[in-house]
Amino acid sequence: MYSSKRLTSSNVGASQKGAALIVALLISAIIATLSTIIVYQQRIRIKQASEMLAVDKASLSLNSIAMRASDYLVAQANDSVGSKGVGAKFQFKIPYSDLNTNNIQVDSILEDEHALYNINLLLDRKNINTFISLLLEVIPDIQYSQAAGIANQIIAYQQSIANYQESKLGFSNIREIMLVPSITEDIYNYLAPYITAFPDSKSKINLNTVIPEVLSVVYPGLNQGQLDQLVSCRDNYAPFASSSDWGQQCGDLVKGASAELPIGFSSEYYQLRAVLTVDGDSFLLQSLLLMSNDNAKNKQLGDNSSQATLLWQVYL
Repeated sequence: MYSSKRLTSSNVGASQKGAALIVALLISAIIATLSTIIVYQQRIRIKQASEMLAVDKASLSLNSIAMRASDYLVAQANDSVGSKGVGAKFQFKIPYSDLNTNNIQVDSILEDEHALYNINLLLDRKNINTFISLLLEVIPDIQYSQAAGIANQIIAYQQSIANYQESKLGFSNIREIMLVPSITEDIYNYLAPYITAFPDSKSKINLNTVIPEVLSVVYPGLNQGQLDQLVSCRDNYAPFASSSDWGQQCGDLVKGASAELPIGFSSEYYQLRAVLTVDGDSFLLQSLLLMSNDNAKNKQLGDNSSQATLLWQVYL
């Protein structure tokens, strides 16, 4: 009887020890799991902090690029774009060592906006036919009725936003045309390389840099062969300083064809497109720059140098 009771007590003791061991193991497992979660969360926070640091670093570098682009434009103010080789775009390197590190890469293009079609010209409805011609030129298989519908919707949208703008300047960025119902992503992608949007509804096309597709809209009476000859003449003799210079060299090629858009031989608006790659992550900077030598203070001092003003800037 005694030995049987003693055996039962031993069994109970063993059971209690087993239960305690299980509880201890369970607690250890919970602690290990919590520790793993904490470590994982810390790693996430570290990664997020690193990513934020990369973005901040990129943002600072992009701002630096924009300022340096302004300086670059000022330095080039007295040089004709044509003297650098006729074209609407040219690349440049930023000569600052702090951006030329192993983990940062910068690719930049400065684009003459007067080489493109300024969609704010449509604030004057008389320019609608030139825009319809551009749509027919650059969008495959588009019908005239569809092109006219797109042009009219853009004008209607511009007028609606102009009612809320003190300056009545229309679009500030070409991506805004995506808000027009008839502009699909495909239509936008076809059109985007040929258009711009800057705050001058009476802007002039720069004949020294205008791209062929827009030149065909300026002189719609020319056939493809005549247009090719005109582009070749322009490329051979540019930069032109005036209408008389243009007329002497290339005037015979446009004889009898009147310009349907305002034309000129200089540019004020430039767009900077810069891709900054930081540790494998890419950031796009777009900036609109205005080149002007109308600074009254400079004129009083007899300084005719140009000043570049940053009008807007976006990161994508």
